[in-house]
Amino acid sequence: MAVENKNSPTLRSTLIIVVVGLISVGAGALGGYVGYSFVVVGNSPLIYLKGSAKETPLDQTYRGLARLQGLELVVRECSGKPIPPGFIEREKQVIDQIEVSSKKANLDPPLNVARAIIAYRSAKLADMRSDKQTSGNAIQQGMMFLQAAGWKNPSSDGLATMVRVSDDCQQRGDMPKEQQ
Repeated sequence: MAVENKNSPTLRSTLIIVVVGLISVGAGALGGYVGYSFVVVGNSPLIYLKGSAKETPLDQTYRGLARLQGLELVVRECSGKPIPPGFIEREKQVIDQIEVSSKKANLDPPLNVARAIIAYRSAKLADMRSDKQTSGNAIQQGMMFLQAAGWKNPSSDGLATMVRVSDDCQQRGDMPKEQQ
């Protein structure tokens, strides 16, 4: 007479335990990843403009420069897409914050060049709206910023060339098809 052991797990119950264990491990790993990423992204200089109270002026300047670079990557004119609304104003705010923190850190980043780029982009936005007066004023302002920065060619053509070089469109292959 064969004795059956009713406590031995069947194949089905073993698979259920393994599947539940794998799901639990996956959910735990995903939760840990999301929790860690939230902290890292939340402290990113591109997202969180103001640093902690413990940051030095150098750290604040670095954070501002990183944010400005991120904004510049978005507004580059290589792709031919229009500049998203509000980005020009955000860039102006970031440059003002960089200026404040860089003075505290005894640094002198070329902020007049960054302001000239923003003036040029503002002129292009005004051109899209057929606002010739605002466009002309923005170009004049950009030329004044270049002159204040000691630029050799602060003309409107020099400004346009400087923005194209700054955008680095040709090397990355990001130019619109009609301009290539």
